Amino acid sequence: MPLMMDDDQYMEDLFNDSAEQIPISVGAPPVKRLAQRLDELQENGCCQKIAWSKSGCVANITRDGRGVSLRAFQRDSTTGKWVLGDASPLEILSSHDEYPLVHVSWGHLGVDLTVIDAAGRVLIFTATQAVDRLKLTRDNVADQESEYNAVVGLHWLPVAPQQTRYHVLWSVERTEEKWRNHITSHEWKEPHNPLHLSLAGFLCFTRGGTVRLFFQQPDRQWADASTDIEPATSAKDIFTHASFASDTATSILLAAHTVTGSILVYRVKINWNAQTGKPGSPVLDITPLKTELNCSAQVTDLGTGDATLGASAKISYPAKLTHLEFVPNGPDDGSMEPSHPTILAVFAHTPPPLPSIMDQTQSQQHPFSIISRWELHESKHSLLSGFESIKKRPVNSAERRHEVTLKRLPDIVMGTATIGLFCLNFYTRFAFCQSNGFVEFRDRYSMEVMAPDLNQNRVTSLIQSGFSFTTNEPGLHVALSPNACILATIQPDGQITCKNMEFTSGSLNDGSNSPETTAAIAALVLQYSSASLSLMTVDDLFAIMPQNMDSRLKYLFLSGTYHCLNASAEWCREDNGEGAVKEVMRQNVIRACLSTQSLLGLGSDGTRSLSGKLAWTVLSLRFTGTLISLPVYQVRSTRPESFTHETAAHLRGLVKWNTDLVVYIFEELIELLNSCRGHENDRGFVQRRINEMCSPGLLLLLCSFPRFILRLMRPVFQGLLNICHSQMRNAPTVAARTEFHAVFSTILSSPVPTPQINAIIDEVDKAVRHAYEKAQFNDERRKATEREMLIWAEIPDVLMPVVTHLFRFTTKILETVDASKVMYYDLRWLGLGEDRRTKQWNQRNTVDVLRKVVLTEKDVKRKCVKCGSLSKDTEWRWGIHNKCSCGSPWVMGGAKS
Repeated sequence: MPLMMDDDQYMEDLFNDSAEQIPISVGAPPVKRLAQRLDELQENGCCQKIAWSKSGCVANITRDGRGVSLRAFQRDSTTGKWVLGDASPLEILSSHDEYPLVHVSWGHLGVDLTVIDAAGRVLIFTATQAVDRLKLTRDNVADQESEYNAVVGLHWLPVAPQQTRYHVLWSVERTEEKWRNHITSHEWKEPHNPLHLSLAGFLCFTRGGTVRLFFQQPDRQWADASTDIEPATSAKDIFTHASFASDTATSILLAAHTVTGSILVYRVKINWNAQTGKPGSPVLDITPLKTELNCSAQVTDLGTGDATLGASAKISYPAKLTHLEFVPNGPDDGSMEPSHPTILAVFAHTPPPLPSIMDQTQSQQHPFSIISRWELHESKHSLLSGFESIKKRPVNSAERRHEVTLKRLPDIVMGTATIGLFCLNFYTRFAFCQSNGFVEFRDRYSMEVMAPDLNQNRVTSLIQSGFSFTTNEPGLHVALSPNACILATIQPDGQITCKNMEFTSGSLNDGSNSPETTAAIAALVLQYSSASLSLMTVDDLFAIMPQNMDSRLKYLFLSGTYHCLNASAEWCREDNGEGAVKEVMRQNVIRACLSTQSLLGLGSDGTRSLSGKLAWTVLSLRFTGTLISLPVYQVRSTRPESFTHETAAHLRGLVKWNTDLVVYIFEELIELLNSCRGHENDRGFVQRRINEMCSPGLLLLLCSFPRFILRLMRPVFQGLLNICHSQMRNAPTVAARTEFHAVFSTILSSPVPTPQINAIIDEVDKAVRHAYEKAQFNDERRKATEREMLIWAEIPDVLMPVVTHLFRFTTKILETVDASKVMYYDLRWLGLGEDRRTKQWNQRNTVDVLRKVVLTEKDVKRKCVKCGSLSKDTEWRWGIHNKCSCGSPWVMGGAKS
């Protein structure tokens, strides 16, 4: 008998080496520790280990549960890519280590961070001049340690005046070649801290049924007040989840879930007892509204048709609550029925593994989730009119019968376990992050899954226009970026990975003019504008754009944002005083648009396009002009002594930059005049020469916004000369006199005298006004022309006569100015030139973007998350220094390459 090992047919059958393969169904591997994570979500509604702030900083609890790391989302200057920076640890007290940290949550403005441990003790940190550097502003030493104090729900109150009103951009619609946006404004009906402007506050709800209010006092210190809803008498009164919802200007709604599966609804009224300038002592008044028993998921026959669940899968084990969200009344776009406060609950279930891998009689059931919803309906019924007529007194509101009902809506089944739930766009959309790595977006009103459609003439969101998360990477702890276009996930080894949305309907940078591409750009404009109006960072949106986007697409995006945000590029005001300076300072919308224009014109090698250089110069001019003007006008309302030598020292670099910019403009006019002789009327020739020089000098005079700022600086510099001259005579020390003299001499030593540049500005003002009048441009066309000139950095046809006239006028001015001093004046430090000497100087030196002085190697520097500019890390006198001149925040941690 031959050995079986020698039988080829036997061996072939044994190892299935034949051509015909037997199909084996292998399911996706289960996510590691998913059951453990779902247990955490089911036990406590506050166990979020990672959070992404609206200011662009990611906070996460470390693997050991003892620390918190911060990572700023920033642009890597060496590659041009957007990345999470290196981790910066928070300094956390090491006492009571037996209670690990379980929850992190950012305030609405991304400035305050609360960190909570398993015993419900609350730490609060506040940003200090850098998004990844926070200081402890409330410790938890006085908090009691008890499992009953564990926090199961947390809600940040809106901040006044920034969030007393909000704007919802619903859609943009194409009309011929333009896009028209549909926007509505709404009041934020929710209590806010009234003790002082921009003070924060938040509410917590504990496992034992205590509502705690944390709020900032006028001195920025944190205080708290608390009250119990009702005493807990047994284990069934323990709460697992809670959520708050907006109600009125003085009250807020609370939904709490008990361990037995009941949902209780309360109204929490806050009486702040606020007095101007004095500490607050608020009192909480809680009113029970409704109790709903047995609020578990009611689906017993899934019937989803999902291949992962089967055509009609049965729930073999009960699903348990993992997420509870009390959704307030949604904003109305004017075409839908009024909404109601809605309790949204997510129940998840992970079946146990099969008892034996060899048990082939049953298939492994996959995790799933069920969404349950209850609408809160309130009504007040009075007596019938016949009974009211026989009453001796009228019926007041307190005597009306108050009826509260919870209307249950149909449950929704999802084929995977939900590990993250995020409310977006003022509760008009939901994002469900699933255990398999996918993100599912649903509309709040219909609860239908949002997906791309074929409508390129009406854009409502990034998802609808073709953006989606195309790859899935399972994770247990997730956070969405402010614009929900990047998903941050904590991996099992503690590392954080980021997954970007991608455009799935083609390429955004193929140079085509397809409706899909233009609709995608419109969607980016819509989301950018919505975020800007909501005081959110927009940096995550740049991460999903092509790194070297086509110039035409850049124009579409920039012109769309200018239009959608109603940012006016035309400034023809006659006021040149303090009011005009404050108006320029308040123009955060134009600053945001210029900041984006500057970024899109910045190459990965650090070079700038003409459009980007123009925007960057205008931003710097706006910043320096504002900072020089404020102390000068302050002297008028106080005394000259308020302008100290320390103030003069802070202004020295700013004054030098501003006066040197005027010299730069004049130098560029001389160079253009010489190189364009014989072609003064040829717009194409002059524009090509400007592009070759990559010089924004002429455009700084033609564009009305920078020209307006230059005109504003005339009385400011005259006032500065008078103040410094007066203070030099009364200076108490030689060092103080030196500082005043340095500012005084900087202004007077400029090779372009003040009367000459003032004459040029006045002449351009008159010529531009005459050109528009001659061409009979109405307001709309004039504004459009100014906007296109600022974005494209090109001379419009209508203003070419102004350029020709300016050349002639410059020739006349040169009769009173030493041109050689202007041409040989050292302007390398401005960084605006393209010659070799300027580039070499800027490679060896770094100019502080705020103070406009050269930084030393010993200086500790902060970095702008967007443009990469550096500034010395110091305690500044003015709050305007807390951001870069482009309006972006600072970061201390370096970017990863």
